[in-house]
Amino acid sequence: MISEFISAQNSRLDKLENHIIEIKNHYTEIKATNIDLEKSMTNISDQLLLLQQKITCLEKERNSMAARLSTLEGSVESFDRNLVKTSIELRNVPKREKETKSMLYDMINHLSRHLGIDKDPLNIRDIVRLPSNKETISGVPLRF
Repeated sequence: MISEFISAQNSRLDKLENHIIEIKNHYTEIKATNIDLEKSMTNISDQLLLLQQKITCLEKERNSMAARLSTLEGSVESFDRNLVKTSIELRNVPKREKETKSMLYDMINHLSRHLGIDKDPLNIRDIVRLPSNKETISGVPLRF
């Protein structure tokens, strides 16, 4: 009887020992998984911080670009205002065949003499005929 009892106890202890070993193995696996999760979370956190820094940098760059764009728009408006002050456009000027810039300059001199305008042709920076269809007559802008 005692031997049966000892045998039963040994059997129980063996089973209990096997269960403890299994639990230790599971604990080791869980611990390794937790370490991997911590590494992944650290990596994700570092990437998130890097992205936040990049976003901050891009926002600063966007703000500086917006300020620069505003400055450039102001400059363009100023140039446009000055251009309007120094240019005129003659409309309904008949086209000539094989028209050149010198022909347009001569036409402007002739027109200024008839209108009594004392305008030196050397003050004209540019004169061109705007492109148009053959049926329509385009304008001739003058820039002083």
